Amino acid sequence: MQLKKKLLRESENLHKSGAASSMVCQTGNISRDYRRDIGAVVNVDFSQSFKVFFLIFVFAVITSAFSQEVFQNQLLVALKRTAQPLPTGKVRLQASLDRPQLSRILQKYRVTRIERWLKSADQNDVYEGIDFTKVYRFYFEKSSSPKLAIKELQALPEVEQVSFEPMVKIAVPIAPVTTSDPYLERQYYLEKIMARYVWRLMDQVEQPEGEILIGIVDTGIDYLHPEMEPVLYINPGEDIDGDGRMTEADLNGLDDDGNGFVDDVRGWDFSYASDSSSGDNDIRPPNSGGYDILSHGTHVAGIAGAMADNGVGISGIARGYKIIGTKHSRDDDLSHGYLYNAYDGILYCAKLGADVINCSWGGQGYYEVAQKLIDMVRQDYGAIVVAAAGNDNNNNDNNHFYPSDLDGVVTVAALGPDDRKASFSNYGHVIDISAPGVGIFSTIHYYKGGYATWQGTSMASPVVAGSIALVKYFFPQLSPDQLVEKVLQAADPLDALNQPYAGLLGSGKVNVYNAIGPHFLPNVAVLQDTLQWDDLNGNGQIDPGESINIRLKLVNKEGWRPAFDVRIVAFAEDSLLHITDSVAVIGDMPQGSEQWSAPGDITIVPDAAHPYGPVKISFIIEGVNEAGEPLREFYEKQLLLSMYQEHFPRSFKMNNAPISVVKASADSTVKLAFINDENQLILLNDAGQVVAPFPIDLGEYHRVPQVVADLDGDGQQEIAVLSNYGKLKVFKTDGSLLLDRDLNEVVYGSFAADDLDGDGQPEIIIATMRKKLHVLALSGEELPGFPVALSSIAPEGVAIGDVNEDGRKEIVVSAFDNTLHLFDRNGAELAGWPVELPGNVKFTPLIAKDRNGAFIGVITKSNQLLLLKPDGSFKLSVNLRADVKMDPFLMDLNRDGLLEFCFVDEENQLIGYDSQNKRYLFRLGAEINSPPLVFYAADQLRLVAVDIKGAVTIFDEAFKPTFYSPVQLPYTLNNFASLADLDGDGDREVVVSGEGRIAALDLPEANSNTLSWSAFLGNEQRTAFFEIDSASATAIVNKGIVPEELALKVFPNPFNASVKINIAGSGLTRREKISLKIFDIRGRLVKTLADNRPAADHLNFFWNGRNEKGQYVSSGVYLLQADVTDHGQIIKRLIYIK
Repeated sequence: MQLKKKLLRESENLHKSGAASSMVCQTGNISRDYRRDIGAVVNVDFSQSFKVFFLIFVFAVITSAFSQEVFQNQLLVALKRTAQPLPTGKVRLQASLDRPQLSRILQKYRVTRIERWLKSADQNDVYEGIDFTKVYRFYFEKSSSPKLAIKELQALPEVEQVSFEPMVKIAVPIAPVTTSDPYLERQYYLEKIMARYVWRLMDQVEQPEGEILIGIVDTGIDYLHPEMEPVLYINPGEDIDGDGRMTEADLNGLDDDGNGFVDDVRGWDFSYASDSSSGDNDIRPPNSGGYDILSHGTHVAGIAGAMADNGVGISGIARGYKIIGTKHSRDDDLSHGYLYNAYDGILYCAKLGADVINCSWGGQGYYEVAQKLIDMVRQDYGAIVVAAAGNDNNNNDNNHFYPSDLDGVVTVAALGPDDRKASFSNYGHVIDISAPGVGIFSTIHYYKGGYATWQGTSMASPVVAGSIALVKYFFPQLSPDQLVEKVLQAADPLDALNQPYAGLLGSGKVNVYNAIGPHFLPNVAVLQDTLQWDDLNGNGQIDPGESINIRLKLVNKEGWRPAFDVRIVAFAEDSLLHITDSVAVIGDMPQGSEQWSAPGDITIVPDAAHPYGPVKISFIIEGVNEAGEPLREFYEKQLLLSMYQEHFPRSFKMNNAPISVVKASADSTVKLAFINDENQLILLNDAGQVVAPFPIDLGEYHRVPQVVADLDGDGQQEIAVLSNYGKLKVFKTDGSLLLDRDLNEVVYGSFAADDLDGDGQPEIIIATMRKKLHVLALSGEELPGFPVALSSIAPEGVAIGDVNEDGRKEIVVSAFDNTLHLFDRNGAELAGWPVELPGNVKFTPLIAKDRNGAFIGVITKSNQLLLLKPDGSFKLSVNLRADVKMDPFLMDLNRDGLLEFCFVDEENQLIGYDSQNKRYLFRLGAEINSPPLVFYAADQLRLVAVDIKGAVTIFDEAFKPTFYSPVQLPYTLNNFASLADLDGDGDREVVVSGEGRIAALDLPEANSNTLSWSAFLGNEQRTAFFEIDSASATAIVNKGIVPEELALKVFPNPFNASVKINIAGSGLTRREKISLKIFDIRGRLVKTLADNRPAADHLNFFWNGRNEKGQYVSSGVYLLQADVTDHGQIIKRLIYIK
């Protein structure tokens, strides 16, 4: 550790004189301003104090006076060991005969006072040529003088080195956190370092003689705090009555122990220390300061050593200890928090016998006298100095931070609760170890509430200091070097979770259990697990109802004690997971041994009604040690009840265009086609494998959805792709190219394929930004009458269908001049067309045909819904209340033989209008990101909705999720879904994609009707046409569709104290019943606000964030569900923030 830091520092060739800042290490919304000649200015954004955390600048060692904050009228002067001591006190400005050169400098630059730098140093404090009693502080009358005097003082033969006096600054804009949780449970870091596992081993050893002493060199400690007063060290040399407490009898005004400090019974306040005023013995700041900055020392002390087992508050990490406190902040500095004489505090603690000294401060700049002081403290006094690495997110190898980077100091970086480097924490090869430093709950001034949550390397450092003290409790005979080595070697590896910082976070995360446990206990853990299940449907996935056998491989780690009578017990909190065999007997396990559980020992059967998605199985590994004491370890295994089609998901680079389903041959095998983000066409077989010779490089930017159709009439479908620059290509599934036509026109909207001329082979229809409508045969030739000149550019796609019911298909296309066109197959505009619309069309038009005839539906950019008759007249015009977020679709919502023009708005409401002006509304309750799909199973309508967060929900005819959905995928979904029977088993698969994956979900319901809206714009030909006749419509009782008049409103949302809930409906009476319930995101009931309450046209409810037991719930997302008799269900998301 020492050599590593020394080599890194020497590689920078740092100069040994100058000035540097030191930072106490907590984070905040902070930036440095280097525009001043001298001093690093700390800018804190106080406007968001709940986001700003703790930062302390301790200016204690320095290298450049022009880039750091220093005392501008002071210098530190270290004399050589052989030099005579200087007289201290006020300087008399006249010539001195014994030191004429020094006297001349003092006169020339008007030095007013000289005092010793370390008041706690005596004649024994000499290390490698440095006599610490001969390091002095010079005060100058003018702040400009020190810069001029440095060179002349350094040139004196009796002077070893000269530097500016660095400053210490603290800023703590931190808001306290309140909770009703037990305080010990709020100390998550105790679990992370496994301290609580170590405490139960304390009866395995005898308490060491004497107390382990922890020095806290900081802003002072609130000794009135009930967690601090009992653990503060009482100096026995000043405890006159020997009662172990600070009493009036001890305060006799004498330096009883002869250490130079009068009545230092309970530490020392160095903030005013000088030769004329040596400070006092009160280490408590009288107040907590602005943003509690003066509570920093109390917070740090609580982490390492708050009183344990006293029935209140928290517990420190250490055991069998006392805390030596020194105070270095001034009582009147309520907002800046400067520290003074911090290195004097280190020496003071060491000379009182401190085993560990914590320094949650530091700064840039190397000063050799400081290094010699640390060396002496470690070698002569046996104290281990632990220091924070800093909060600049810097690499300390290139931007050294002191005292943490000095040789012999244990340097600590900060981690978050997930064991990843905290965003603010410094790092580098100089780091020795890391510890939790985010969300650390500890003590502050008692009158300010006593406790607060802070973050910073300031908090990580005492976690390590307390851990070293705890290890010393078990191994008091170890030397300081051996203690540090034991802690470093026992750390948990971090590189796998911190790849960008591999090797730069020290030996790992501190783990006191690993340091202590091997001497007393076994360490049995799960090394590996395997799964076998009855794959009843042959999809290669675990489905509800299939029996699962789990085997675990255990290891008793090398170097730990043996374990006896080991067994594994499985359990699950999920009531739909049935554990038919729950116990596996392992037997005895010597250290270093491995053992599998037997096949069939642990068997789990998910209930057939269990929803798809992740499930969790928990295991307890039980046994005893050599003394017969019980051992217990926990292990969790997450399984996925999956509808994944076999061989899926697959990883590919995707663009956001839809995935197409291709019928590749007469044997009905199905393939998937898509364009990746490198503009390559890819074709996958039903096993998810790329089919040769694909991928095929298309060479240009492609974001227009591809079209799939049997273009050459051979019974196999081809794939047509169109670049945004108008290059059209048609490929067969064997990769051969049938058409390569360059229109040389920009295309924005979708294109389509359909048989317009009745020859049995579809043509390709394209509208362009050159104001043209093309209809191309497979030969690349235009049909007669085409291309047609449009009235304006066409940024949206085309729709193809028999609009006027003459048995021939027409083309619908919108233009940018607010017109909608209808052309026949010869390129002629039909009578009554074009139609002028009240705004530009937002999406591709749709053509619907039902028992009442055909209509065309469009949505304008001004959010108007328009349904038009074949003659161009308006059937319906509606101003929509919310913005429509994606392409519309067609479906028969209520199975009455009339198609509804449907869409999803920005409030995630599914809204449909039919040709008779009936409006239907269903609130999906999720953030849908692609147009829903429609199919039929067991003659029942199914709606497929894809949530951006990865949930795929299949709704039934009552618009409630089917028993097998929602299916939660472990990644976000950002593409259009498609439906297809990939494996030919008679049921459909939903194909979705996101985050570079393609997934195919095998729906467990057989197809019962060929009608479906199965892809983007209805089908793979992208015709945007849907037809339904009366024979295919079956009346249903539609309880899932919510009447337009019913509304559920909440305010405010997010909320803190309470939320107001209003449910209203113009047609509601007392005959209907309302139930209003709150669920968490896992579907567990939290609170019932109303249960079958008589309805009214206007009802108000309130929720205050409490559950059924009256306890406040945690911050997070909750679901508000309103059920209205005969009218369905509304779900809204609530966000509760404490």
